[in-house]
Amino acid sequence: MKFEVKVHKDYIETEIIIKTNSQIKVNKILNKLEGDFKGEYIFLNIPTGSGYERIPTREITYIEIYGSDLEIHLLSGEIIKIKGRLYQILEDLNPGVFIQITKSSVVNTDYIRKIESTFSGNMSAILRTGKSVVISRRYWKNLKELLFEKIEEEENE
Repeated sequence: MKFEVKVHKDYIETEIIIKTNSQIKVNKILNKLEGDFKGEYIFLNIPTGSGYERIPTREITYIEIYGSDLEIHLLSGEIIKIKGRLYQILEDLNPGVFIQITKSSVVNTDYIRKIESTFSGNMSAILRTGKSVVISRRYWKNLKELLFEKIEEEENE
């Protein structure tokens, strides 16, 4: 990555030009520029027909994929539907907050109210919105570790 900085007293406005071959890289750079320096990712840039819509990540409760159709569930109850891949969206989200819980879904751990076991041997996360999302056995260990880390961080603050 290259940086070029020019400072001159005649510049009226700050200008940042990003040249890259990947929108994912642009998203990460913008998140870092606008984000708080604790490493939180503030926005998710969603492609639209005419450009990109910026969604605050704190409003995302969970994300599911059906084939190549992503559904981004927001706190308001709104569902944003876009084409894409789950792993690409996951790369743009804070790994200390968002975690994959099944092959086809990601959850915002800040919205998990409780976790229950199901008859099938999987777990289920009950979100603050009242929605229930399945946690497969394959992803349970990672979720459990992240939740314990968050509890420890809160206790140490």
